[in-house]
Amino acid sequence: MAVIRAGLEEPSVAQMIELVRLDSKRFIDITFQDSEGAAIDIDEGEIGGLPTGELDLEITDMDGTSIFSEAYWPNSNPISRRIKKSATGKYYVNLGTETGETDTAGTYLANWHLRQNISTENIYATQVLEIVSPRTLSLLPKIRFLVDKVVKPNLPSEMCFLGYTDGQLIIGLQLGLHFLNEYQPYPCWASIDDYDITKYSHVLIKAAMYQILTSQGIFAIDTDVPSFSDQGHSFVLVHFAGLMQVSNQIKAELDRIVPDMKRHHVRSGSLGLQLRMNTAAHQLYMSMPSGAIWRNWWSR
Repeated sequence: MAVIRAGLEEPSVAQMIELVRLDSKRFIDITFQDSEGAAIDIDEGEIGGLPTGELDLEITDMDGTSIFSEAYWPNSNPISRRIKKSATGKYYVNLGTETGETDTAGTYLANWHLRQNISTENIYATQVLEIVSPRTLSLLPKIRFLVDKVVKPNLPSEMCFLGYTDGQLIIGLQLGLHFLNEYQPYPCWASIDDYDITKYSHVLIKAAMYQILTSQGIFAIDTDVPSFSDQGHSFVLVHFAGLMQVSNQIKAELDRIVPDMKRHHVRSGSLGLQLRMNTAAHQLYMSMPSGAIWRNWWSR
């Protein structure tokens, strides 16, 4: 669920991603708040034949192809509209009720536009939707076991991120896949579903760990306290060095095993050679008497 707050310039990607399982139904919803944080509705009235408030949604793939598009208001036939209002300021659409909406794994973009009334500013927000298969979700327990030091409580609704959500782990896996694609030889994978997780899931997980540890290292730069002292009480918080040590070890291992792993997907080539004479050598050979030897050539 995305929160859109009037007067607050907050990128919607701060809400992380919406995970949608392949061939399933999922509410794609928003909550509209005023500048004080209270949920409010858009004005569904008209002035001079023009709508005072506006609310519409378009869901596209990464190529810009429209998957779903509809206006909640204005709408010439409100009874048939799929965008619904569940409570004050809460609007949603049930994605997946139509054929072709969630039957392909990939990234979708939910682009919201709303305006509370005639005198307020237009607001635009984008949610990132990840359509993932159960096959991809099977990787989450493995990477959580390696990355999360303990099972931590996670309350995204209260902005309490003490661990990794499923969406964050999916992002790590996707970044890891892109990292594997940078290695030679050629084989590349467009999505996690194209990757052979039955044989090489550990390689993908290590690549995801490398990306996640990079993120943790950047966070450590901002939060480490090399030296602190207050009235004789001192402490040191230094995580960056340890994180980079583990990160470099994983990177060195990936540099060694990824090219070898990729070569399993490349067919062995073959090369045929045929000795062919040029014109001068042919004339020399034809002019040699029978039985003559010239630089290991024998004429008969």
